[in-house]
Amino acid sequence: MADFILAALPWIAIAVAIALAVTHFHRRRKPQGDSEETTEAKDFVPYGISLGMCLGVAIGSALMSEFGGIAITYGISFGLLAGVIAGMFAKRKR
Repeated sequence: MADFILAALPWIAIAVAIALAVTHFHRRRKPQGDSEETTEAKDFVPYGISLGMCLGVAIGSALMSEFGGIAITYGISFGLLAGVIAGMFAKRKR
């Protein structure tokens, strides 16, 4: 059972990353008078963190057979870092 979970983990993480990206890009714009729209951040840091961690888990679990359990830890860490950096440089269009 554990082998099945470890084999399916990269595919699950990739599916979550795709679901996050699809829901973000297909979200409808809110009316201009809505106060929640004005409080949003002007960059994509939260989305970058989410996608980076998902992809980091996928890559880390794919490399787990070669490097052991530490690969998932490094995958999450470097995925988070890459997501933050990518999210900081991608600005929202207003």
